[in-house]
Amino acid sequence: MYYSRKNKFIQGLAFFRILLYNGGMNIKRQGPRYQTDAGAKIIGVMENYGSLRDIDILGCKVESTMMLDIQQGKDYQIEIQPETASKIGNFVITGEVRWVHTNDYSFEIGFILLASPTGRDFKRYVDYLSYKPKKDEDV
Repeated sequence: MYYSRKNKFIQGLAFFRILLYNGGMNIKRQGPRYQTDAGAKIIGVMENYGSLRDIDILGCKVESTMMLDIQQGKDYQIEIQPETASKIGNFVITGEVRWVHTNDYSFEIGFILLASPTGRDFKRYVDYLSYKPKKDEDV
């Protein structure tokens, strides 16, 4: 059976909502993740943009060079500043913090996506990243 990208996206969101409804606290992002050079700012926590390291329909990873006051299990709004080449404007997603990693040089936060008030821009950006050639595939 043939599935379009739109159908896969909708099925992924439906599956994610079922997991949340059933108390799926151990959700793991096992689908394709897309690497990006986008900016990300956790609203109310970060003054400047950090880096959005990867994103998919279930979640994302944000990296900052500053220590942040982040609580695991809490919901945050994240403003995404897409790569310029995508020609997509900034948009906001809501995510729940699943994990936090720190080292000497960076602070990484893993989010599970809960909502995207501007869902069309979010979907367009994930689609853009899925079609974009990987850096090692550039000619």
